[in-house]
Amino acid sequence: MKNEANEQTVETNMEEQHVQNESTMVEKLNEDIRVLHKKVKRINILNYVTIALLIIVILSKFINIEVTTGSTHTASPVTSNEANQIMSEIMESYNQDNSDTLYALFGDYVKANMSLDKFNQQFEVIKFVGKIHYATYSDYTYANSEGNVDWYILHYDASYENGEGTATITIRAIDDEWEVAGFNFHIDDIASDT
Repeated sequence: MKNEANEQTVETNMEEQHVQNESTMVEKLNEDIRVLHKKVKRINILNYVTIALLIIVILSKFINIEVTTGSTHTASPVTSNEANQIMSEIMESYNQDNSDTLYALFGDYVKANMSLDKFNQQFEVIKFVGKIHYATYSDYTYANSEGNVDWYILHYDASYENGEGTATITIRAIDDEWEVAGFNFHIDDIASDT
């Protein structure tokens, strides 16, 4: 009988030790899982940061203009008549839905940095304004200087099929030469359907 009692005690002790070992292993596994979750979160955050940085790098290739105030540069490289002529050409091509002609208005700088396919994708995005009724040159802003290159933004008051707003054309000037480097349309007051 003593042997049977001893065997039961040994089995009970072994079972308790086995349960303790399993409990310790489960706690250890849970801790490992928590650590892995934290690492996955850090990796996800790093992925988001990396993607954001890549987007910034890609966009900076096309948008590296900073508006400065108090500049000593006062003369626009284009006259108001030239500014209105540029917009007239853009309006005509835009209203005819002719992205090839619009792309041809850009200078060599833009064409070297943006393909016609990429421009066509962006062209689809700006169509939200509808047809351009008019855009009249109002003024310009000296935006930035990069070495011997000066950047100007021409400002226009504009009326679109879908509302009233403004438009801008970015000009890249080197010495006495200039080229169109971009344009943008803005609706400030959406037209109502009354």
